[in-house]
Amino acid sequence: MIDAAEELHGIYSGLSDAWRTWMSDKSIVENSPAAQWLRDDLPDTTVTTFEVLLKGIEFSVMETGLAVRDHLRSLTSAYPTPAIRQADPEASPWPGSSAFTLARSILEGTALITWLLDGTVDHDERARRSARLILWSAHHGTRWADATGNTHEPTATPDYWKQIIEEAGFPVTTVQGQFVVERRFQHTEVISAAFGDHGKHLYSRWSGAAHHAPWVLTPGTYLRPDENGGGHYMGTSSRLADHVDAAADVSDLLLTSSESIRTYWGRTDTDQRREQISVRAAELRTDAAQLRAGQDSHES
Repeated sequence: MIDAAEELHGIYSGLSDAWRTWMSDKSIVENSPAAQWLRDDLPDTTVTTFEVLLKGIEFSVMETGLAVRDHLRSLTSAYPTPAIRQADPEASPWPGSSAFTLARSILEGTALITWLLDGTVDHDERARRSARLILWSAHHGTRWADATGNTHEPTATPDYWKQIIEEAGFPVTTVQGQFVVERRFQHTEVISAAFGDHGKHLYSRWSGAAHHAPWVLTPGTYLRPDENGGGHYMGTSSRLADHVDAAADVSDLLLTSSESIRTYWGRTDTDQRREQISVRAAELRTDAAQLRAGQDSHES
């Protein structure tokens, strides 16, 4: 890599463009999971509560997909090219641990999409997952305050959703004061279901960086004596290998999640970027391994 920041900027820019294209596709193939649950035997003005839960999944997927796109754009900007750095003297040439916080958000978003659109489950399980997500969200957004300090109640309260979910055929119980279907919604469960042990490992590492955990940050931090004898100064290594690995991991997360999107809507696009991204991710892992073997000493 001639310029690591420029290389990573280009990688994330390409990923952002590809993700935007995949999320913008509105096609639905006949007999796909997305089409099979639609009820032709109901009047146009009638929607069953079961369908409300399934439709909620599609809304959540689109909403989450937009958030993933935003985080990808932020990751792209986190690695400014030489031209950007020259035009803006304040532009930092390296994002430090902030890139891993953005990557964690992408992990959560792509895991949620993959879990909701899982092609291996039937619509009953899919609706159940929607119910768990909805109740978790309803309990976290039960009240909000405007700029004047006035508190408002949302229109879709936990009680409101409890009635819909029960009418859809799912028993709702109370756990520590909150309504749940089977058990509470948890991101760790979703990440594990979508990406297995590697996903859990990434969530642990990237959460540590987001929470400023010493066990993540300290290994890359050093103290050196001041040349003028004025004590010591603190700095951090670039952790370049970790950043390269993260780009490979984000690539894989997007590919897996986009495949669940394709399966759910039955799409068969032939976007060659999928294969290109997969090949580049493998190359990035090799680059990261070589950087670690060479004990990269680049500092920021």
